[in-house]
Amino acid sequence: MDKIEQIENLMYSYNDWSRVAHGKGPNYCFEIEKNDQILFYFGANHSRDINNLQYEKLRKYWQNFFEKTKGLDSIVLVEGGTRQVHENEELAARRDSEAGFITLLANRVGIVTNSPEPNPLDERRYVLKNFSEDELDYYYFSRLVNAWHSMLEPKSSFEKYIERYSQKKPEIKNWKDYGFPLKKMREVHQKILKSDFAQNDKELFSLLVNPTKKENPLYQVVRATSTYRNIFVVQEIEKLWHDNKNIFVVYGGAHPILQEPALRTLLK
Repeated sequence: MDKIEQIENLMYSYNDWSRVAHGKGPNYCFEIEKNDQILFYFGANHSRDINNLQYEKLRKYWQNFFEKTKGLDSIVLVEGGTRQVHENEELAARRDSEAGFITLLANRVGIVTNSPEPNPLDERRYVLKNFSEDELDYYYFSRLVNAWHSMLEPKSSFEKYIERYSQKKPEIKNWKDYGFPLKKMREVHQKILKSDFAQNDKELFSLLVNPTKKENPLYQVVRATSTYRNIFVVQEIEKLWHDNKNIFVVYGGAHPILQEPALRTLLK
């Protein structure tokens, strides 16, 4: 059994979701402590509104972690890439949601932030074993549309926003069709969903990126992508743990629930 298969077997799967998520409210958190080493894991809701209750919860959770690890070797892990350090907390939340917020808090006390996201090509190979390129590309595109909807006003027009993602990225070798040209995505939308593309359908794009909803027509490809990301994150956390790091993780709310059993087994 290779490492990927081992971790996948240790995690909860999305088939377990209705059972394992029951009773776990928004911003589910858990901690693992061994000797003088700790992991704190915060489940976020991706709100960009600084007045959302998650930010006060995250601040208190971070303060608890920092007080326990002051002077020790620590690292913060965020979802979706590292973020810049913004001028203030409101701007950090507006621009980069909880990832920007915790990056600012960590920077204030000199703690490094990193983002354990898998290589896109590796993720793509894993998912394309069972799904078509159109299905996977349209899911990636749906994430972009959903992110545009979550941005607070004032924001750029949809066409201007999506234009930056429409071209191939030459630095990504051998990943054909990495870009998501709007004309092509409209065609794929019609092919998969049997309806006309409507960029302002916020509820639809929120559904299309949700791996827990079986009414999502893309739910199987979303689950496969999310599962691979969960495996990779667990693998990277295990490496940092064995390097004696204290770890503070902030990822979207489903991730800690699904990853928890694997982390409790591996971090021992």
